[in-house]
Amino acid sequence: GGAGRGRGRGRGTAKQKPPSPTNQSAYGRRSSASLDGLGPVSSTGLHHGGAEAGGESALVKRLHELEQALQEQRRESAQETSALTREVRKRDTELEAFEGLSRSVIGKIVREKWELHAEMSRDRLAHDSHRLGRFSSSRVYSSGGGAADYWEEGLAMKLIRKEQSALLAKEESLKKENKDKIKHARDSAKAAHAREAEMRRRQRAVGAEEHFSSEQVSELGNMFGNNEIQESAFQIQGDRNAVPEELAVHEVEETAKARLAALKRDSQRLAEDRARLDVETTRHRRELKRCSLEDRSKFKRGMTTGAHGEYILTALLGKGGFSEVWKAFDLYKLRDVAVK
Repeated sequence: GGAGRGRGRGRGTAKQKPPSPTNQSAYGRRSSASLDGLGPVSSTGLHHGGAEAGGESALVKRLHELEQALQEQRRESAQETSALTREVRKRDTELEAFEGLSRSVIGKIVREKWELHAEMSRDRLAHDSHRLGRFSSSRVYSSGGGAADYWEEGLAMKLIRKEQSALLAKEESLKKENKDKIKHARDSAKAAHAREAEMRRRQRAVGAEEHFSSEQVSELGNMFGNNEIQESAFQIQGDRNAVPEELAVHEVEETAKARLAALKRDSQRLAEDRARLDVETTRHRRELKRCSLEDRSKFKRGMTTGAHGEYILTALLGKGGFSEVWKAFDLYKLRDVAVK
């Protein structure tokens, strides 16, 4: 009643009186109801207080039950989350241990592989050094007594050089021999032409001897006192049956060309063999120098490097003035990389 009179006098400056003792229970119910989110109770519904109090208590009880169920659900969810987190951490730990073990095994395999590769490479270099060549050290007294490396040529290159020198000498000798043979054949041809001209001159002098018998030739010889007439008749007959000297010269020239062509083919074959041997020797020299630098390097094959030790050095690729470049194996990405 006091609250109603206070609202009836006016707004703003009118002060409300405290509730009477008879209305304190209703006031308390309204306060609890407003705190529970049910809204204020109007002054006109005070005579229904008993029914409303029963409904409010049922709602409050239901609300408390829902809150308790929600809290229980949250506790169960938190417990499940904690169990899953522990399981994930356990699995992560096991996975990290497995990855560490696998990296250790892979690293061991990679080291064994490249150690075997290095041993085979050095054995091959030692075997090929006799055939392809090698570096030798000698003391140089003019430059302060230091040691200098020089290249010693292998047996294969020495044999090719020897064969090339022999072919060159044979070619020069063959050219000289062919020149002499051709000159002799031409001189013989000239002599044959001169002899044939002389015989023809004598034939014109004594007539056509082929029409005379041997008795007639003898009579002519006795008549003219020329003993060479009989010999000239038989010489002309022999020259007609002989091979012409021009064909002999042509035969000598063709034979010389064929022999020179064979020598040229042999020389070309040797040049191709030498070109292949030069390529092989160049690779051999590079590998010798690389192995020498790798053995003298402060970094060793099989070392691990990197921020987390993820790289295994396997072979030296090259060396400059201030750094070295190594071939390495990445244990995390499982691939070959270059490490400077």
